[in-house]
Amino acid sequence: MTKKEFDICYLLAVNKGRLLTYEQIYQSVWNGYATGGERTAVVYHIRNIRKKLSNIPALSIQCVGELGYCMEVETEELQ
Repeated sequence: MTKKEFDICYLLAVNKGRLLTYEQIYQSVWNGYATGGERTAVVYHIRNIRKKLSNIPALSIQCVGELGYCMEVETEELQ
């Protein structure tokens, strides 16, 4: 994973189950204010992250409408 991909993945993991907007992801990872191109940058990196995590079925990054992304983690319940 590239540094940006790792930073996005880490941000989503720390906030699992919570929606993060494109702007929030961009501001956190790129340390700057969104100027209009943040959505394209975030979408590009999320696509790469999804490919790299495709062999881990318990992790998924969900697109929430046109708002942003949310990481979901499936866990097995202990019986």
